[in-house]
Amino acid sequence: MKLMLKIRLIPLLLYSMLLVSCNDWLDVEPVGVQTNKTFWQTKEEVEGVLASSYIQLRKSMNTMLFWGELRGNGLKFGPNFKGVGSEEYQSDMRELNILPTNDITQYKELYKGISYANHVIKLGPGARDYDVTLTKSLLNSYLAEAVFLRSLYYFYLVRTFRDVPYITDAYDTDEAEFRVDKTSGKKILESVLADLKKYATKCKPGYEAVWQTKGRATSWACYALIADISLWLGDYAGAIEYCDKFPSGTFSLGEMEDWMDVYYPGNSSESIFELQYKHGDDGLQQNNLFSTFESGGGNLIVSDYLNDLFLSIDPSDIDVRGYNLGYLNLTKCVWKYIGTETDVTANQRSVRPQSERSPNFIFYRYADIAFIKAEALIMQSIDNMGQAYSILDETVRKRAGYRKPLPVVVYEPEKGDTDQEIAAARAKIQGDALKLIVDERLKEFYAEGKSWYDILRISRVKSVGIQYLKDCLLPHVPSNKRQIKNNDLNNVDFHYLPINDDEIRASGGILKQNPFYKKFSDKI
Repeated sequence: MKLMLKIRLIPLLLYSMLLVSCNDWLDVEPVGVQTNKTFWQTKEEVEGVLASSYIQLRKSMNTMLFWGELRGNGLKFGPNFKGVGSEEYQSDMRELNILPTNDITQYKELYKGISYANHVIKLGPGARDYDVTLTKSLLNSYLAEAVFLRSLYYFYLVRTFRDVPYITDAYDTDEAEFRVDKTSGKKILESVLADLKKYATKCKPGYEAVWQTKGRATSWACYALIADISLWLGDYAGAIEYCDKFPSGTFSLGEMEDWMDVYYPGNSSESIFELQYKHGDDGLQQNNLFSTFESGGGNLIVSDYLNDLFLSIDPSDIDVRGYNLGYLNLTKCVWKYIGTETDVTANQRSVRPQSERSPNFIFYRYADIAFIKAEALIMQSIDNMGQAYSILDETVRKRAGYRKPLPVVVYEPEKGDTDQEIAAARAKIQGDALKLIVDERLKEFYAEGKSWYDILRISRVKSVGIQYLKDCLLPHVPSNKRQIKNNDLNNVDFHYLPINDDEIRASGGILKQNPFYKKFSDKI
């Protein structure tokens, strides 16, 4: 995959610009890596390559957002969406009209980030032979950060494509050929999970500056990622174990009236790991979240499904994330990326100033931990429903403004019920509980790149099933194509994106296409 992974070498003087502060550390383009005797000799050089992996995460964010939202049910296209040019690829993805030529299937920016992480892991230790200030503990923290970033990249790739090339080596020359076939997604996640567990405690628990504690990998970020991957793999005991590593008081959700602090200015007490931006004149730390969700009609707005969820709440409850608070009632604009505050009582609003229109993008916050543990408990047994719902009632729902608890269903078999009837009844209760949790997740995390992955994850559970996935996706499809897509969705291969034709072509035939899309790539 030469096209995907080649990283050009450029002058290494740029590395001296990558250190000291947020403005410097993440203010330059990713740099090249090399292995000759003039490099990998100082901790600054190791940290410079590590910083490049973070910068690639920034370059990949928009793609990750689309992967997690366009097939989800929390957003829809707004009045500014024209559906032409690059937007046509987004429209095709939402309507399940995805081909290997669709640019939204490009994943090369993620693999560049993986490559930088691989270089730190393989070549970083050699710098200790030259730099006595690079202590073993400091080196281990760099390696742990690189392991976290590599694992996060692969988690997105596997959830999106299922089977992808798994590359953990650092290639020594710029001209190396990278022709690698796919590895089972399950094996990849099992491998990165082992890496994370090995290095999590070697990560720093925090840094002197708040932006670093929230914007660089910490042991807490590793624990969150481990819990999330464990949930995806069906290791529910493992997910709960790592959720329980967050002691009371380490992170807090804040009060209802402080909900917008999570997004503006960001790096809140709830934040575990978020991608840092600074909307400067140079453009190197800017993103397009503000313009994508802009008030008055951005490209993406709140969906009818999500709007109905918020409108269906009990009149005695309030939800600051919802109707005319978390989003505007007329335009359905997603306020979390647009505004600076939401005043629950006076309903006053302030739009971000021009210099602050590149919000941080949050990967993990404490709300994730509450939801992961609640879902894992339900997956273990419906008898845990009370405990699972209590977690949500006392955290995310309480902060949102709810006062009434979620309704716990207690199942008691009737005399004469067969084992089969009892199993079916319990399965229905579990399936309904999982759907409820995913709806609660949607209200909490809409526009944060999680919706599609939630739908896909629980649709694989027998008590929920593929019909749930169809119910979520088919409304996006034009009516004259729904029957065809309904049939396509019966094929699990169709739930994952195709490998882009550019990658198939560059691999010289080694990289195999997703079986569902093979007919479209046979000519290559």
